[in-house]
Amino acid sequence: MNKLLSLLYCLLLCGSVSSDSPQVADSLLLVYRHTQIDSIKADILIEICREKWKYAEYAEAKKYADSSLILSEKSDYKKGIAGAYNQTGIVFWYLKDNTKALYYHKKSLSLFEETGDREGISEVYNRIGHDYADMPDYPMALLYFQKALDLDRQSGNISGIARNIDLIGFVYMRLSDYPKALSNYFNALEITRSIQDKRGVSAVSHDIAVIYAIQGKLNSALFFAKQGLDLALQVGEKHLIQEAYEGLENIYRKMNRFHDAYQTRLKFDEIETELNNADHAGKIHQMQLINDFEKKQVGDSIQFAKAEEINELKLQKQKIFTYGSLLGISITILLLFLVYRNYKKQRIANRKLREAQQTLIQSEKLAAFGEMASRLAHEIQNPMNFVNNFSEMSTELLKEIQEEKNDHIRNQSIDMLMRNLDKIHEHGTRAAVIIKLLEEHSSRGPMDVFLENKEDNNT
Repeated sequence: MNKLLSLLYCLLLCGSVSSDSPQVADSLLLVYRHTQIDSIKADILIEICREKWKYAEYAEAKKYADSSLILSEKSDYKKGIAGAYNQTGIVFWYLKDNTKALYYHKKSLSLFEETGDREGISEVYNRIGHDYADMPDYPMALLYFQKALDLDRQSGNISGIARNIDLIGFVYMRLSDYPKALSNYFNALEITRSIQDKRGVSAVSHDIAVIYAIQGKLNSALFFAKQGLDLALQVGEKHLIQEAYEGLENIYRKMNRFHDAYQTRLKFDEIETELNNADHAGKIHQMQLINDFEKKQVGDSIQFAKAEEINELKLQKQKIFTYGSLLGISITILLLFLVYRNYKKQRIANRKLREAQQTLIQSEKLAAFGEMASRLAHEIQNPMNFVNNFSEMSTELLKEIQEEKNDHIRNQSIDMLMRNLDKIHEHGTRAAVIIKLLEEHSSRGPMDVFLENKEDNNT
C-alpha cells in the first residue's frame, strides 16, 4: 500500500497532474491522508505549501510549512526541515519581509549543505538571490544567482538553468546594462520553450518586453508582452498575471493607445485587490502567530514557576522528617520560618503572575489596534485608488480630445471622460462617507464597533 502511495506521490510531483491546476493541492492531501511514512508526508506538505503561495494564499502556505517542519523535526528528517525553512522564507518574501525571508533561507541553506543535497542548495541559492535583489543589493543577488546556475549546470537541471539565466538578466536590467540583460533573456527564452515551461516563457517574455519598452521598440515590446500575458493567464499565477498586465498597460500608454491602457489598468486593479487582500490576511495571520507564541511563553513560565515551588515544598518536608528528633521548640521555630518563607514566595509568585497577565493583555490590545488600523487603511485606500486611477485616465483622455480631429472619436472620448468623472465622484463620495462615519463614531463608541457596523452595512 505504501509503495502504491509513494508512486502516486511521485506522479503528482512529476506532472501527471498539471502543476498549474489548483486541484493539485487536493490530490496531494488525498495521498497525505493515506500514507504512514513521515518523510513522504513532510514532502507532500511542502508541495501543498508551494501550491498555496502560487495562488497568493500565504496564510495557508505558512500553515503547511509549519506542519511540515513539526513532522520533519519529530522524525529527524533534515531534508524536510530544510525544505520547510525554505518555504517559510518564500512566504515572507511574498509578504515583502526580506529580512525574515533571508534569515529562513540561510537556515535552510545550512541544513541542505549539511546533508549534501545539491538540488536543495541550488534552489535556496536562487531564493537568497531574490532576497538580495529586493533589498536591493544587486552584487550579492548576482553572486547567488550565478552560484545556483553553476550547480544546475553541473546537475543538468534544465529548468533551473533557464530560471537562473533569466534572473541574471533581471539583475543586469536593474543595473541598466540592457545588451547583457537581453542576451540572458533570449537564452532563457530558448531553453524554456524547448522544455515547454509555460510559466518560464511567460516570465521571460515579460522581461524582454520591459527592456524593449525602455528602448522605445514598442511593437516588439507589445508582441512579447501579449505573449507573456496569454501564458500567465493559462498558468493562473496571480503575481505573474499582475506583472503582465502592468507591463502591457505601460506599453499601451507609450503607444498613445489610451483606451487599451484603460481597459488593461482595470484588469490590473482587480488582480492587485486580490493580492492586497491576501497580503493583509497573511500579515494578520503572522500577528496571530506571534501573539500565540507570546501566550505560550507566559504559560510555560507560570507552569515552570509553580513546578519549582512544589519541588521546593517537597524538599522542605523531607528536611522536617529528617530532623523530627530535634527538640519541639526547634521544630516549632523551623515550621514558623518555613510558613513565613512560603508565604513570602507565594506573594512574589502572585505578583509575577499578575504582571505576566497585564503584559499579555497589553500585547493583545496592541495586536487588536494593529488589525484595526490596517482595516481602516484598507477601507479608505480602496476608493482613493479608484479616484487616482480614473483621474489619471481622465487627464490622458483630455489630451486625446484636444489632439483628435475626428468628431466621432472625440465624442467617444468625451463619453468615456464623463463616465470617468462619474466614477471619480462616486468613489470620492464613498471615501467622504467613510471618513464622516469615522468622525461620528469617534465620539460615540469604540472603533471596532464602527468597523463591525460598516461590514454589516456592506453585506
